[in-house]
Amino acid sequence: MANELVSELHEIFPPIEIALPTRGIFYPTGVLGPNTDPKHIKVGTLGILDNLKYSDPFMLVSGNAMDHLVHHICGDQITLPQELCEIDLETILLAARRASYGPNLKLVHRCVFNKPNSDPTEPCDHENNIMIDLDQFILRYGPIEDESRFEVLLPRVGQTVFLKPTPYRTSIEVMRNVMANRRKMNEINEHQDEFIVNPEMFHKYEDLVMLSTELQIQTLLDCIYAVRTRSGVLVEDPKEIMAWILELPKSDHDIISKQIQMLTEEFRKISLIPYECEECHQINEFNLQMNAEILFLAEAEDSVAPTTSSAPPVKPKNSFRTPSRISRRLP
Repeated sequence: MANELVSELHEIFPPIEIALPTRGIFYPTGVLGPNTDPKHIKVGTLGILDNLKYSDPFMLVSGNAMDHLVHHICGDQITLPQELCEIDLETILLAARRASYGPNLKLVHRCVFNKPNSDPTEPCDHENNIMIDLDQFILRYGPIEDESRFEVLLPRVGQTVFLKPTPYRTSIEVMRNVMANRRKMNEINEHQDEFIVNPEMFHKYEDLVMLSTELQIQTLLDCIYAVRTRSGVLVEDPKEIMAWILELPKSDHDIISKQIQMLTEEFRKISLIPYECEECHQINEFNLQMNAEILFLAEAEDSVAPTTSSAPPVKPKNSFRTPSRISRRLP
């Protein structure tokens, strides 16, 4: 028997339907549910457990909080949330915020510039009220259509590398390792006098360098979907690609890394919010990312007359995105 209390909540707060920007083309079997259509993902509302777990930094870094949250708001449509590309996950979180609190999101941002025509060291620091229309903002996350951006030809070896947006799992691993490595490096810095004469201290430093190197290589692997040989064979096995990466000359590594950085920067610009400071009238900008504070605590406003309105998106040159569909799905 259906729970009438829950059914009424779903009538008041129906799920929102979105299309994943990646269209699911980068995912192997098992990441999405067997009957999932990446162009029609239903996203439900956020619950109290989502709030408690997603707000816990240790749960977040472990990845468990995101697993719980995505499974709750998307059900069996997403089987492996950590394998989602970041851009898809951002879209899902935006839709969850919209479904839970409505389209109007009120934020406060402090001006980062110094006051003009005054002491150059005197910060403006004015608190600006920013109102964001999530129905308009989510349109930035349109489907990726020009897949040629993700192809990198290595001219010297004649092989073609097919990239993919950064997976959420990779971001969590990088965050976790950076935190751990920073702590270890601080310990080494505290014993600099012993570094040269103490072999154990040197080995700790050597291990730290190796871990950092391995992380960079793993991050590169995580952003590669497949590699096509000169004869036209498409290799998708991560183990084979890893062995290939380790043998690849640095100059070819640099070509791949440069393209990954370009794509990452382009994706970063999607969430960029520019606005004019009310006090000093200089143009600020910040990235709207659905962290715990914004996802659960930021104000939802019914009015549409904010003190400072969010500016339209800054579109990168040769944009390959088209507006995504977003609509209320009534039971």
